[in-house]
Amino acid sequence: INSSSLHPNRDSRSESRTIFVSSYLNLFYEISREDQTLLEEADRWLTQVLLLAPDHAEALANLASIRAEQRRTEDAIALFQRAVEIDPNEPRPHLRLGRLYLMTQKLGEAETETRAALTASTKNQDRAMAHSQLAEILQHSNPAGAIENLQIYLNFEPNDPAQQRSLLEQLLKTQNRGQEDQ
Repeated sequence: INSSSLHPNRDSRSESRTIFVSSYLNLFYEISREDQTLLEEADRWLTQVLLLAPDHAEALANLASIRAEQRRTEDAIALFQRAVEIDPNEPRPHLRLGRLYLMTQKLGEAETETRAALTASTKNQDRAMAHSQLAEILQHSNPAGAIENLQIYLNFEPNDPAQQRSLLEQLLKTQNRGQEDQ
């Protein structure tokens, strides 16, 4: 792998190589998630890729995901921040960064990144995930907003796991009790 094969926007052959490398990196990451040794190897490979192409947003996002799996949260956040800085129109790094912020109780940042993912999303699956994540973020501070996002999510995912439907039912009950008290 040389640096010209990893830089987007060079020429069509370079772009094809970039797509191939990105696909390979994604596959390697998905396979390695189940095995700690492979996860460490994927970390090393992605670190090498980033030495050759430090602005490769997808490699940054994949390495960030690995670091999150390794519970290296601050490293993961920094890598996701860099990935979204390089490619702000890619929704998944925004979603993953928002998830890390949610896990670390940085709810304002979580909401900002999740809304950025929603803005950047063109696929229904990404939009559904963003609405579901927004509902989680808003459930305590803005139950009505959480309900609205869960309802949108359920329109995208009618065969949703029971967990989201249960959360929606709890929020609706809480909201109804609040209206009865008034």
